[in-house]
Amino acid sequence: MEPGEKRDFVSQERVQRLAKQERLNGDGGPAYGYDRDHTVAQVREQFDSLDRVRVAGRVMLIRRHGRIVFATLKDQ
Repeated sequence: MEPGEKRDFVSQERVQRLAKQERLNGDGGPAYGYDRDHTVAQVREQFDSLDRVRVAGRVMLIRRHGRIVFATLKDQ
């Protein structure tokens, strides 16, 4: 792929994604969203007393160890 082609591809992709976001916003709601009930800091503080939590953030790192998976999550 030539440098100019890559730039064109990125521009076209951006236009398509912005159009999709506008379409979703026009339907009366946000284009994306997730209702969390705890922050990562709250989960760390209350870990022993929590049964289930909903957190949101960006996965920064994934470590796989056999059938167990650990992830580093960053929020706010």
